[in-house]
Amino acid sequence: MTCAACGRGETRLSTTTIVLENGPGSIIFRGVPANVCQSCGEEFVEDRVALELIKRTQAAAASGANQQTLDYAAG
Repeated sequence: MTCAACGRGETRLSTTTIVLENGPGSIIFRGVPANVCQSCGEEFVEDRVALELIKRTQAAAASGANQQTLDYAAG
């Protein structure tokens, strides 16, 4: 698909690392599936992936985690 950010490049399925702020800390997710523009590098995650990241970040906050690095596929 054509990149929504630059309008020039094509996106390809890949993986990325995403950091979400969690109050005083942060949660780092590795191996997150994303469509990445081959021209500008912009990363796009599907809605279902974004919702899963939010759910897992909220669970980490509820458990008192201040900083965690998680593999997306392990969830």
